Amino acid sequence: MLMVEVNLDQLSQQLQCSLPTARKLIQDYPDLPVIERGGMGKQWRFDAGAVIAFLQAKRDEELALAAQRNEALAQLTLPISRRDETGAEVSLDDKLKAVKLRAAEREELKESRFLVPTHEVRDALEKAFRRYGQMQNSALDRVCKAHNLPEAVKRVLEREFAEARTAFVRDTTAALATKEDGDEPRSLFG
Repeated sequence: MLMVEVNLDQLSQQLQCSLPTARKLIQDYPDLPVIERGGMGKQWRFDAGAVIAFLQAKRDEELALAAQRNEALAQLTLPISRRDETGAEVSLDDKLKAVKLRAAEREELKESRFLVPTHEVRDALEKAFRRYGQMQNSALDRVCKAHNLPEAVKRVLEREFAEARTAFVRDTTAALATKEDGDEPRSLFG
């Protein structure tokens, strides 16, 4: 094979790339065939045929590696059910569309406030329970004063109401707390 000696500018023209791209090739491939290194006023010198053969070999090498990776990935099977509830075959494209539709429906429910994060529900209920307890205690005070009930009776009534409120709050909080959901939004309508 006949050697055609070229400088960096001519090499970039032969490779049909820009001068910065040709310089990057020199950086990326320290084993790029060079006749003479350039710099400090000295021209780079290359054998154009050797450089082209080298780059072609690198490209073939990279394509072979990519093919090996693709082959290895193709051998894996993903744990995705490709059947719907009726047992009919469902394409991955249809499955993806269904996931996107559910996500859009979920966002719409959130925006309309039909779907709220459980922590927001808990906070609102906690505030309401606190206010209800205050109102209940105030009403109890008024009733006890209006009927001249002894202080001991008032304390017993306060304790009974407090225990009932505590049990109600505990049961309501337990109903909102699920181990799977964490703070995931849930529909208020089931």
